[in-house]
Amino acid sequence: MSLAGHPPALVRRAGGHVEKLGVPGSLLGVFPALRLTDTPFELGPGDLLLLYTDGAIEARPRPGTAPEEVEAVFGEADLTHALAATQGMDATATIDRLTGVVDAHHHGWASDDTAVLALRVSPSAQTGTEPAQPEMLA
Repeated sequence: MSLAGHPPALVRRAGGHVEKLGVPGSLLGVFPALRLTDTPFELGPGDLLLLYTDGAIEARPRPGTAPEEVEAVFGEADLTHALAATQGMDATATIDRLTGVVDAHHHGWASDDTAVLALRVSPSAQTGTEPAQPEMLA
C-alpha cells in the first residue's frame, strides 16, 4: 500500500479493532519528484480494508445552517469509530452503514466528492497456500 496524497487506509480486523494503514506520500501527478513509501500488510479471514476519499472525513454541514445546528467536521476519528461499529458486517453492509453515518452527519448534503471502497476477506477463508477470495463493494 502506498499513499499518494490520499488519506490512510483503514483495516477493520475480524475482532473489530481498526488500524490505520499507510505513510503519507507526495500528491500523485502534482510534483515532479514522487515520494512514496510502500507499507506491506496482510488481511486475514474476516478482515476488511477500507479506502476512501477526503470527502468521507471532511463532511461539513450545508452552508446557511443555523449556528446552533452546526456540527463539527466528520473527521478521521469519527470514521474509525463508525468502522469499528461495523464489526462482523460484510463489505456491502459496511459501506451502507458508513455512508449512512456520513449522510446523517451532514444531513444529506455533501460538501465534497466522496468515494468509499471496501474489500473484505470471507470469514471462512482457508489459511494456507490458496489466496483468500475477497468480497468487494465500491
